[in-house]
Formats: sequence, C-alpha cells, structure tokens
Amino acid sequence: MRSQRFPAAFSVDLEDYYHPELIRRHARPGACTPRVTESTAPILDLLDQRRVKATFFVVGEVCRTAPDLIRRIVDSGHEIGCHTHTHTPLWELEPESFRAELREFKAALKDAAGDVPVRGFRAPTFSVDLRTAWALRVLEEEGFTYDSSIVPIKGPLYGCPGAPLTIYRPSRADLRKSDGDGSLLEFPAPVAQIAGASVPIGGGFYLRAMPFPMYLHLVKRVLRVRPFFLYVHPWETDVKIPRFRLPALARWATYTGLRRTLSKLERLISAIELTTMKAVMEASGFGV
Repeated sequence: MRSQRFPAAFSVDLEDYYHPELIRRHARPGACTPRVTESTAPILDLLDQRRVKATFFVVGEVCRTAPDLIRRIVDSGHEIGCHTHTHTPLWELEPESFRAELREFKAALKDAAGDVPVRGFRAPTFSVDLRTAWALRVLEEEGFTYDSSIVPIKGPLYGCPGAPLTIYRPSRADLRKSDGDGSLLEFPAPVAQIAGASVPIGGGFYLRAMPFPMYLHLVKRVLRVRPFFLYVHPWETDVKIPRFRLPALARWATYTGLRRTLSKLERLISAIELTTMKAVMEASGFGV
C-alpha cells in the first residue's frame, strides 16, 4: 500500500487547446476545430484502467461541442465542477456577467448530461485574487460549496500572496484570512519550496517541465503536511493539437513537455493515491 499522510486529488480542467490564456487572443473565434474528445480519451482510459475517480472542471462550451465526452465522464462516476462557460478570466468579468457564465455553464451541462450535481468551481487561469474576491459571494449565491481558484503566491498571471496554503473557509472581508463560520470552502493550489522559493506544483507547466523524480519528491513533501491536488489540461497530453504562432516565452510555457505528460500521470498514479476533490475535502474534515 502506498503511504501518504494526507489525501490527494486528481483534477482535470476540461478545456480545448484554444482556451488557455496565452493562446485565446491568438485564436480566431469559430475558426478552431474542437479536439477535446481526442485529447481527453487517453486520460479517461488511464483513470478507468487504474480505477481512479477524478474531478473534471468543465468549460461550458465543451458541453456544447462534445456532449458525448461529458456523458462518458459522468457515466464513469467522476465528479463534475465548473470552469466557467467561455474560459474568460474573472478579471475580465463583473459579478453579473460572471453569474451569467455560471448559469450558462449549468444549462449546457444539463443539455449534455441531465441533472448533474455541481459543487465546485475553478476559475480560468486561477483568477480569483484580491481584485476578484467578489466572485466567492456570487459562487455562494449560485449554490456552489467550494472553490479551487486561489494560488497563495504571486505568479506572472495570478496569485494571492498571504492566503492559507491548505483548505480553509475564506473571509468575505479578506480572502487571505480564514472565517470558521464561512459557508464556502477554498482548496488553494499546492505550493512547495524549491531553493527557498515558493513554486506552484499542482500541475500544468510545472508537471510538464520538471523531471519526474523532482516533481514526485515535491508532491510527497507537500503530502507530509497538507492535502494536495493535481491538475492537468487534456491538451497537455496531446502532441497532435494545432500549434499557434506565439511569442517565444508563451510558446515555451504552453508547448514544452507535451510528449511526456501522459507517462508522468501514469507514474504519479502508481506512486500516490488519488481521488476526487470532494473526497479529499471530506477526508480532511470538511463537509461539501
């Protein structure tokens, strides 16, 4: 039996190759052929083979372009969360336009797969920070019980330095502070120390770019002190996705390591026990 002190979740941000923040401004609306079904199939096959249940934070547009994929995910017993409808970061939205995104997502999900319970939310580009703290109130009002959008360090695009490193109930007055009476849970992105620097190691670029032994070492280090979640985007496992002409740094950050991602996921599943976000929070003593 693999031993780990705290539980860990496997999560998928279910979006297509043209949704990421570094790409979407270079993609012409309506000109991109969806590939999310082909990109996601190997991940679902791996989860089925290893009998692992995961949480899929779904972009509502994917429910429209790939309803059969959504039904497969639901029928396989995976948890469904919301990743907005159009993958617009929250700093480009206001409370009511955000509310409309949530409701449009729920309508698209219902059309694709019927009445599926949705408790969790993850913002595109982890865009819940001090500028967009209002989003947590909207989530509560729309019936969500947990969020997973805060990165508790400062990064190039996102971050909320000073926020707790583990699951907590954010204060409405200051999301960097915990409020034991709050109704919404926050499962922040995991960070680890590397040579004195805090690095978000939940997945994405860091999973793709780091040598696997180093990545696994950091994950296990986090699991000694608090719960962990992995996140991956289906396009990160798909070498056949169309490539956009991006600036050099954005191209490197987006496309590096695609050939190795799926094998790293296989090795990670073999090394640690993974389950849904909901199950991790419940195992940590929080009702969801």
